[in-house]
Amino acid sequence: MTASPIVDDLDAAYAELRREPYTFQWAGQQFTLPHINDLDFRILAEIETLDTADVAKVLDLFNRMFGPEQAARWSEVSVPTPVLFMLFERWIAHGGGQLGEDSASSGSSGSTGKSSRRTSDASTATDSRSRSSAKKATPAKKAAPKKRAPRKTTTAKPNGALSDGDQAWLATHQALAGSPPANS
Repeated sequence: MTASPIVDDLDAAYAELRREPYTFQWAGQQFTLPHINDLDFRILAEIETLDTADVAKVLDLFNRMFGPEQAARWSEVSVPTPVLFMLFERWIAHGGGQLGEDSASSGSSGSTGKSSRRTSDASTATDSRSRSSAKKATPAKKAAPKKRAPRKTTTAKPNGALSDGDQAWLATHQALAGSPPANS
């Protein structure tokens, strides 16, 4: 009897990752948008390339995310442009603040509010207590590698025989490797 293969249940794993949708109120009505990280990757790619100054595209995006019932209600209310942009910004902020970044990564360390500490002393010997305001020299660009001279071409010996120089080189290296020369 053979055991049935183990099936990884991505539906169950994803259900554990689901995030809270963004719910807001406008014109006395409640609307809900999916959490940005729960969107299909194609819609997320579209959002990341979206020019937010294009009101028609932002509105179209929201209508598709609302679904038919909410989109119908949304189309019946007056939405000033600043409110549309405010909605977009707040929805993004609800999803962690940056497009395409999973909220699990939002726990990275933030600013400590302290400036960096100096790790070395000034390198010039002066009596001045202040640092120079002169620009630091930028490192010189690396020179392009020198081109090798073309190899000397020699006429090949018949039957693939090695030239005297190649034969000597081969014999030396095979001796170093502990094997007998191939053409002896």
